[in-house]
Amino acid sequence: MLIETLECLERAKEIVLDAKGEDVAALDVRNISGVTDYYLIVTGNNIPHIKALAESVDVGLKKAGMRCFRVSGTPESEWIAMDYFDMVVHIFSSERRSYYDLEQLWSDAPAIAES
Repeated sequence: MLIETLECLERAKEIVLDAKGEDVAALDVRNISGVTDYYLIVTGNNIPHIKALAESVDVGLKKAGMRCFRVSGTPESEWIAMDYFDMVVHIFSSERRSYYDLEQLWSDAPAIAES
């Protein structure tokens, strides 16, 4: 399952980068969280961009056979969390990303380097 999850993470990274997501970060939280294995964090420029990023991830991962189990937040709230069970994609405005500061919250998690 780990290889499939990492492939899903890499595919999601490709999708958000193709959709011009900014400050993309991937964190390995397997050893410090019982909720998920990986977080993918990305910044959108504005509400339409946040919506487009979420739609791109949804469509792209569906094509790859991955199902989103739950979505929280809305583009208008400037934060969306997409739960793929072993991976959660967080899409923020820069203001919300700074406010929630997941990288600091999960500072013990190793970052996953670009492949």
